[in-house]
Amino acid sequence: MRDRVPMWLAVAITVALSLPFGLWLGDYALPLWAAFIVWAEYFVLGARPEALRLIIPAFFVGVFGALGITTANVILERLLVDASLVAENDIAAFMAFFLASASSSMPSGGCHCRSRRRPRCPSSTASR
Repeated sequence: MRDRVPMWLAVAITVALSLPFGLWLGDYALPLWAAFIVWAEYFVLGARPEALRLIIPAFFVGVFGALGITTANVILERLLVDASLVAENDIAAFMAFFLASASSSMPSGGCHCRSRRRPRCPSSTASR
């Protein structure tokens, strides 16, 4: 229990580090709820400094993924000028998020089964 960050200190650090990103960046301000999700993840992973080795790279992958999705959304908004169903630019948002979700969950072509005895993919048994 000695290597855990105390709760009072973790809360203070989270608030002190997240407020500037939510208040001082104007139109580019980050939503503060994202910082608190990362904070909750830290506690789910045991509230140990070693958890940051997993969280920090995952956080940046998420940041760049969100950057790609929002960039695709802006590009699609400009291509589909007046296309909308209910709200303005909703078709562009549906397309950007659909493409991002589909591309992030596409199979890579290899088998990722964790079985040590027989490395057989579930998809290979379904085709028989």
